[in-house]
Amino acid sequence: MFIRLKFFQRWLVWLALAAPLVSAAQTCPPEPDVLNKEQLLTLMKNARDRGFLWRIEKDWRVGHLYGSIHFGKQAWMIPGPKTLAALAAAEVVALEIDVLDPAIQAQMAESSRLTGAAGKPLSLPAALQKRLDALARKVCAPPEALAKQHPLLQLITVTIFDARFLQLEAAYGSEVFLSGYARGAGKTVVSLETVESQLRALLAGEPRDIIEGLDRALALMERGRARPVTERLIAAWAGSNLGELQNYAQWCECADSAADRRALARLNDERNPGLAAGIDKLMRGGKNVFAAVGALHMVGPKALPKLLQEMGYQVEPVAFEPQ
Repeated sequence: MFIRLKFFQRWLVWLALAAPLVSAAQTCPPEPDVLNKEQLLTLMKNARDRGFLWRIEKDWRVGHLYGSIHFGKQAWMIPGPKTLAALAAAEVVALEIDVLDPAIQAQMAESSRLTGAAGKPLSLPAALQKRLDALARKVCAPPEALAKQHPLLQLITVTIFDARFLQLEAAYGSEVFLSGYARGAGKTVVSLETVESQLRALLAGEPRDIIEGLDRALALMERGRARPVTERLIAAWAGSNLGELQNYAQWCECADSAADRRALARLNDERNPGLAAGIDKLMRGGKNVFAAVGALHMVGPKALPKLLQEMGYQVEPVAFEPQ
C-alpha cells in the first residue's frame, strides 16, 4: 500500500469522528455502536494487552512508551491490565496530537482544504479523480467529506471506510480511549506535535510524486490488495509482533519507488527525533509520563525506543501475556 496510507494518525481519527456517514445501504458496514455501561464492563473484564509497551527511566524519573494503533476493533478498545496500570500511574498522557481537543479539531477541519504543503491547490487528472470517486462510492465514503479535501486526505478517508469492512473503526483506536480516559481521570493531556507539522509531513512532496503515488495506491485497492496489507499490519500490532513491523517496508507494497521511500522516511524517521525530544522534555518536568505514539514509530533506524536509549534512558520492554 502506498506509504501515505500508513499516515492514519490523528487525521484518520478526526475524519472518522467528524465526517457524516452516507445513508445506510445494505452493502455498507453498520455504524459503530454507542456502548452502554454493561457492554463497557464486559470489555473491561475481557481486555487483553495489545501493541507494545516499554518502561522508560532516567535520573529516577519513570514513565512508559506505548506503541499504539490508530484504528481497531471494539473488543480492543480498552487496554489490558499492564497497559492500563501504566496509564493509571501516569500524571501526563502524551499523544502525537490530542484529537479530542476542540481547538485541534477546528484546526484539522480548516487544514483539510484543497491545499498542498506549499499552500497551493493540487488537482488530480480527471481519470485519476474518477477512479478515486468510484472507490469512495464502493466503500460507502461520504462524498460531502471528500469534496473539499486535499487528494491525499481523500485517499485517507476512503481507506478509513474501506477498513470498516474489516470491522476496524477509527473511533476504537488507541488514542480516542487514552485521551478520554485521561480527561476523565483528571490527567494532563499533551500533544507532542502540531496540526501544522503533521500536515507538512503528510502533504510534502512534489505534485508528480503525489499523483504517481495515488495512482499506485488506487491500483492496489482496485486489485483487492489493500485490505490484506491492512489486516497484516493490524495483526502485527494486536499480536505484539515487533519483528513483523520491523519488516514492514518489505511487505507493505508501499516502498517500491524512490518517492515512496522518501515519504516513508519523512513520515517515520524524520518525525521521531522531535517526538523523542518532546517525551524527554515532559519527563524532565518531573511527572510520570505515558507517551502513546503510532506503533510504526517503534521500528526503523530512528525507532523511538532506540532514540530514548541514546538520550540516556533505560528502556525495558514490558512483556504481555500471549494472546
